[in-house]
Amino acid sequence: MLLAVASNGLASLELGYRRRFDGSYMVRAHRPGPRWHAHGQFTIRPKAMVRGRLSSLVVHKPRWLHRETGKTCHSRADDDIGLRFSAAVVGVSLFGWLDCALGLHQHVALLPGLESTPSRRSLQRWLQRAKHNAHGFQQAVRLSLLNDLKPRFLQDVFLGGVPPPFPGRHKKWRDPNCITVLFHGLAILLCASIAKNSTIACQLTEARRKAEAKHLFFSTKPAPFWG
Repeated sequence: MLLAVASNGLASLELGYRRRFDGSYMVRAHRPGPRWHAHGQFTIRPKAMVRGRLSSLVVHKPRWLHRETGKTCHSRADDDIGLRFSAAVVGVSLFGWLDCALGLHQHVALLPGLESTPSRRSLQRWLQRAKHNAHGFQQAVRLSLLNDLKPRFLQDVFLGGVPPPFPGRHKKWRDPNCITVLFHGLAILLCASIAKNSTIACQLTEARRKAEAKHLFFSTKPAPFWG
């Protein structure tokens, strides 16, 4: 069931991306403003889920030049959080670690292709950055569900409440409260994707847009879950 909602990222669904004849992808972009002009493009090679497998993509991002100031910027897709992996891959990888009682180096990845990459050190770095935005992330996920699911959806799915990460080892975390809030947000995200017959990538995009509209916790510095 998890594979069904996590098997494709935004690029393979062509949501925010346009597939080119050579198999690469172009980010669908809008001009930042009236005085911005097209200024070429540059290429990145992120990793994302494509038909159930972790794949390396070739993505072209449009660049823009401000006519008067000479400043430049570029367009990002909704699942681009400034890492070599898509937002959905980061979310699933962190959930797989936090939901398992075996620890960082012994837990089993939830999806094919995630067994050896991202590295365990990457997971540690992502967790350190994501936990600081844990409350805002969970609130954004909850906001994205208000219009689509019945009010008692979470109570029906998580009888007795969402369990903490690492059952029986809650006190081992250095910041147990932030870790628990982040884990709850990820658990809600995955369950909502299944209940809505959607994808994790699409649900993350909706949460991000809700957060931007509410000015919850975004900044100009990209980080996992938009810190």
